[in-house]
Amino acid sequence: MTARLSAEERYERRLQSARAWRARNKTQMAEIRKRYRTENLERCKVTSLASAKRHYEKNRTKVLAYVADWQRANPEKRKTARARWNQKNPAWNRARIAKRRARLLRATPPWADQERITVVYADAERLTRESGIEHHVDHAVPLISKVVCGLHVELNLQILRASENHKKSNRFQL
Repeated sequence: MTARLSAEERYERRLQSARAWRARNKTQMAEIRKRYRTENLERCKVTSLASAKRHYEKNRTKVLAYVADWQRANPEKRKTARARWNQKNPAWNRARIAKRRARLLRATPPWADQERITVVYADAERLTRESGIEHHVDHAVPLISKVVCGLHVELNLQILRASENHKKSNRFQL
């Protein structure tokens, strides 16, 4: 006489059996998943976007650290991906550039010394050429920020390495 299995034991056996079947039939499982995704595209899109958003909200600092590490480790991939995205979205890219240009115009007072501003940008280009490390002209006090807004004048410009400028982003540092 064999002892009757408990519900937990039966569940565990079915689980092990299913795992073994999936391990033996990986390609078939991949086809099943692919077919489901194509048949339920909207549902999968909404679910994946919602779960991605929840994951990001829970793990924001970890995700941002991972992205920053990946970007530092893969500068060429990042550059080509950005260029590809810009090519696929030319209207968005033109709008972004126009918005920045308008911001610069509004932030440039009539008394700003355009010659000195041009010299700062030329110095950044020269440093990039001479050192082989990309340099950017940065606004020490950002043109638009939640905290403070600066002007596009020679006294508010600084030359930073591109990596430092990306880290600083749109923040005002004392």
